[in-house]
Amino acid sequence: MVDAVEDTGAVACLHTTAKVGQDLTPVVVRLPGRPTRGKGAALRVTVRPDAVHCFSADTGARFGHEQNTTSLRVQPPQDATR
Repeated sequence: MVDAVEDTGAVACLHTTAKVGQDLTPVVVRLPGRPTRGKGAALRVTVRPDAVHCFSADTGARFGHEQNTTSLRVQPPQDATR
């Protein structure tokens, strides 16, 4: 479900959460153009693994961006369509 929408004109950022294990994790989905979904809308998202950027909740640093860090491997869900 969409919690908030940021409309910058060029892109729309949809703020939502994803269940990871037993926890809910904040997720921001960046889409080109004007938003077509509003707050409270249902949202199903699939991702391109090469387009995912993960950040540390502790430091705010992007994983895999700095030296001496490990890139995260993202696997699409088994029921995802290509």
